[in-house]
Amino acid sequence: MPWIEIALPGVLMLAKFLVKLVVDRSATLPDFISAILALPVDIVFLSASLLAGHVISSPNNLKEGLVLFMGCICLSIVIVFLWRRSDGQFTKDRYLAAASCGLLNIGTATATLVYSLSLLTSGVTQ
Repeated sequence: MPWIEIALPGVLMLAKFLVKLVVDRSATLPDFISAILALPVDIVFLSASLLAGHVISSPNNLKEGLVLFMGCICLSIVIVFLWRRSDGQFTKDRYLAAASCGLLNIGTATATLVYSLSLLTSGVTQ
């Protein structure tokens, strides 16, 4: 089932997002926006986990897989930096700057997730 490849990571991300947002607290709109701005960090680490799965499941491509994994870890540093900047801009009421950094961050993290999913599932027969 091809939809499961997207659904399971999506449900995992949604569950983590909601649990962090609402368990033992009442979420406000600024809390929700801050959580959205932090979402790319979770996405890029999910991508790194999927890349680790690719490395483990494809020992013939070990070198390529490790390079991609290390690249994802390096990218995570950039994503954390952008998240901190966007959250800082949001707390200073600079909403356009926060949204710009946030959108760039979400786009980059999502592209990384799509690529990681495609690598992991490329060897799977349907």
